[in-house]
Amino acid sequence: MKKFIPVFILALVFALGATVALAGNGSAGPTEKVTGTIVTVPANPALSYAVSEFNAFDESAKGPAKGMYHWWAYNPDGSLYREIIVEVTKANIEGDTATFSGFATYDSFDTIVGNEFSFYAMDGGTPGSGNDLVSWGWPGLNEKEIIGGNLTVHSYEELD
Repeated sequence: MKKFIPVFILALVFALGATVALAGNGSAGPTEKVTGTIVTVPANPALSYAVSEFNAFDESAKGPAKGMYHWWAYNPDGSLYREIIVEVTKANIEGDTATFSGFATYDSFDTIVGNEFSFYAMDGGTPGSGNDLVSWGWPGLNEKEIIGGNLTVHSYEELD
């Protein structure tokens, strides 16, 4: 069973990573964004792992900030414990960091729909484990240990 969970996690990361939608028609230049699919250790020690899939696009000539944060937490037996979806309405992408926020549109427990959530992501390179950082809130608040996957901050700052 111990070998099954890591293999399952890797398969899940690759399957979910293929579904991250990257929007935009390219006619107005690149849009700064953060994208990723990561596996983290959940705050609740009774759970086995959590998967986050997200994309957040900064406001640009193409339109307002947008995106989503989709989170799944799993029991030790691999069954789904909880699922949350947040629609991103604000994003700020600078260098290798991104802050983004939005409102929960789905919660399988039906207790936080409508609540606002903020996220922080720092792209420290590949792989995400040991390099990247993600937290619900601000840096240093509720940081998650990344054990799989990767996140990428796409910033288009001009070089001096």
